[in-house]
Amino acid sequence: MSTTTLTRTAGASGNALAPQALANSASVSFNVNLSGDYGGDLCVQFTTASAAQSAGGIQIDVRRQYGSAPITATVKRPSMQVLTAGVVSTTFADGLTLSPGVYQITLTNLDTANGLTAVSATLDTYTNQTTV
Repeated sequence: MSTTTLTRTAGASGNALAPQALANSASVSFNVNLSGDYGGDLCVQFTTASAAQSAGGIQIDVRRQYGSAPITATVKRPSMQVLTAGVVSTTFADGLTLSPGVYQITLTNLDTANGLTAVSATLDTYTNQTTV
């Protein structure tokens, strides 16, 4: 019986999206290229504002890209929300696993009154498949 393992390469903090502020109801998009890897883990981190948020949090939308142009899929998958209603000045982090491919990631601040600070994304990759 053989066992296949992958080597996980930890990315530097903020390697997919450097820390930045995200105004109320604003969005920021960036691309992730895992076409030469066996996949990856994307971690999104942010800090809530110092004012109470009635409908706070961040939405993470993932759209796959195809071709050299590229064409961006109109269907989001997966899409997730990190909800932080009423929580102030706290750092949150959550992540998801992506298969090989090229993706457009969009982060949207769900709070209509307050901004977020230190919004960043870190990408770890899986490379070097080994079978023993």
